[in-house]
Amino acid sequence: MSRARHSKVQSCENRFSWTVMAFVSLGACSVMASPVAAAQPSPLPASSQVFEKLILDRIQAFGRGDARSYAELVDPDFVHISDMGGRRTAKQLEPYIVSGKSSAKFAVRDLSFKIHGQLAVVDCEIVATDALATQRMREMDVFEAQGSRWVYISHAETIVQESAVTALPADPQILQQYVGRYLQPGGGTDLLAVSKGQLMGRDSPEAEPTPLVRIAADTFVMEGDPSVTIFERDARGIVQGYALRLGNGQVIRAKKTQ
Repeated sequence: MSRARHSKVQSCENRFSWTVMAFVSLGACSVMASPVAAAQPSPLPASSQVFEKLILDRIQAFGRGDARSYAELVDPDFVHISDMGGRRTAKQLEPYIVSGKSSAKFAVRDLSFKIHGQLAVVDCEIVATDALATQRMREMDVFEAQGSRWVYISHAETIVQESAVTALPADPQILQQYVGRYLQPGGGTDLLAVSKGQLMGRDSPEAEPTPLVRIAADTFVMEGDPSVTIFERDARGIVQGYALRLGNGQVIRAKKTQ
């Protein structure tokens, strides 16, 4: 798959995943709720402050490794989808929570919600800051009104890919060492060239080029894309190909043919 197509497909997949997730969650919960309950809005207080507190309560319980407090916030049939795509039920979460202690500080931003009968669909941005870095995540939660409180019935999160990348300077002579045609598994090609001091990749001479940003020796990324390209050299130091690590962890190796 070419770099340009990979970026576009991944972006579409992310949007599609969130859409499907929301409808599946709502559909599954609607089956559990009675027709009468679903037709009437919940009498429970519903505001940004209410849901922000519930979200911080969950995050802080996880940060303490406090599985008991976490369990009190969620339905027995709760489902958690992690930023890596892992699916865990409430029962499967306990060992994960106990091992998940964190000293990071969290903030909730850009929260919005919509009430659907006895359900509340909430999405927001989570900003996590620790000694290493600041990361942003987008999360979606579905709550159900149970008695006198809102209870989580599903949660999903995804890492926000930062578009701004700090580029390291590259010697033009070194960039020239990457120039060439690379053959990918399945027969795809990647054509690399240098233009105005920037390494560019495309899958055909007519395609729009994609800039590759140098972040370390022989290591490049594309802005807004989690994939990483690491060029591989032989014992003489000559570039023989590259390893492209996609955002889902899959590694694709391409061989330089010319």
